[in-house]
Amino acid sequence: MVVKKRKKVTHILLLLSTALLWPMVVLAAEPPPAPDQAPAPTSPTFSKATQGYEVAIFKTLGILLLLLALVFLTVWLLRRLSQGRFRSFNQFKSIKILEKRPLSPKSILYLVEVHGKKLLVSESQCEVRSLATIAEPPQKDL
Repeated sequence: MVVKKRKKVTHILLLLSTALLWPMVVLAAEPPPAPDQAPAPTSPTFSKATQGYEVAIFKTLGILLLLLALVFLTVWLLRRLSQGRFRSFNQFKSIKILEKRPLSPKSILYLVEVHGKKLLVSESQCEVRSLATIAEPPQKDL
């Protein structure tokens, strides 16, 4: 199931990146305009020449915005994928980290399950110590 989702997301990312990068490829493939004689600053064609630069600046800014959107989208998708991946990664192991709580910047409290037993473990800068074994409450039969 996870492999199918990963393939699907990979295909979506490939399509998005192709769609967002295609305008850059088209712009890069356009030949530069032929250089004409340099117009005098007072001629009416001078304003047309500066309009070409204005258009180029707007195209460049548009492509930059598209690239930034692509970067943010990629980071967002990778965060989503990595969260699900690490959750499923923990299910098939004999040692599972059930919960993690920071007590201070240098010490953390873990609730760990090892072969069906729950342990409370503390980690500090100097040591890792088992604090307690937690017994499960008996289950009521209905």
